[in-house]
Amino acid sequence: MTAITVLHALDYPAEKPGSFIAGIEALASRLQRDHGVRSVVALPRRACSKPWSGRFAERDIVTIGTEYYSQVIHSIRVYRPSVIHAHFSGYTVPATLAALARESKVFWHIHSKLETPRSRLKQVARMMKFAGLARRTDGVFAVSSALCPSLVAAGMAPGKISVVANGVDFAYFREPDATERHRARHVFGLAENERTILFFGRDGHVKGADFLAAALRERPEPVTVLCVASPAAVLGQLPEHVRVIDAGTLQDVRPAMWAADVLAMPSRTEGLPLTLLEARGSGLRAVVSQIDAFDRFAAEDRATVRADVQNARAFADALFAQLGAPRVALPAPLRHAHSLATWADRIIQAYGFT
Repeated sequence: MTAITVLHALDYPAEKPGSFIAGIEALASRLQRDHGVRSVVALPRRACSKPWSGRFAERDIVTIGTEYYSQVIHSIRVYRPSVIHAHFSGYTVPATLAALARESKVFWHIHSKLETPRSRLKQVARMMKFAGLARRTDGVFAVSSALCPSLVAAGMAPGKISVVANGVDFAYFREPDATERHRARHVFGLAENERTILFFGRDGHVKGADFLAAALRERPEPVTVLCVASPAAVLGQLPEHVRVIDAGTLQDVRPAMWAADVLAMPSRTEGLPLTLLEARGSGLRAVVSQIDAFDRFAAEDRATVRADVQNARAFADALFAQLGAPRVALPAPLRHAHSLATWADRIIQAYGFT
């Protein structure tokens, strides 16, 4: 049995693995190969039935299903990890409390902007968590600098925060050749010259489904929107002149990115979405909202266009301008900055395994 263990507490019950799970797998492989460190993953029990959860066992990663977040405390006692890495929010408090009784390092990983709770009681509870318990952590990773102000506003000490940009596998999310693109479009029933916008609408309000609908009303031209992981309420917002393809939840989103002509992200808030990195790795152009999370990336990538979602016509014009343009490779500096290897390097360095 390997002497050193990292416990990844993943509050991730999503249907599709996405690049997030691929990142955990890559990190675990690097830890084992380069440092002799084994990985244990704690997940909500409902996540253990997802199609992607079996991939951990295939890679010799021990997986624990918890009925309640607090059950991670028992797992920490059993596996005695040297490092506890809590993603999203559910496991952060019990995992950190458990670490108080031992010499484990604790890291929180924040993937999205913190919204201020409406309830005063919840505001106080959040302040206690971020101003108090966060002091016990060895670091807090934010996926983009745009998240840092909300963390500081919640009470977290700025010195605890470090930006670790998301990474994806660009060997997988690559540009398609002509045959691959033709096959991908055939899968979704797209005609050869059918202009197609890709939209991920899991949370319609956050992802700006209403902004997209308003923009498309400004340009009543033939166009198709390929919707992934979008509930019926989101699909119903799109105007009648638009052909809507409901792709449902996809275990692999690469074919959708190969099939489409442009990615629409009129988001109200984001961290630095893996979807954008996957799309741009695939050569797909993107039109995004003018929020802080996209600023730096768009400044370095000419094929990621920022447009004002409050101006429906402007956002529509940006979308239709990109629809007719050829695919563009992601610039090499951004490919390096957002590669899985770079992401894993940053995490392992923070762990102290050098």
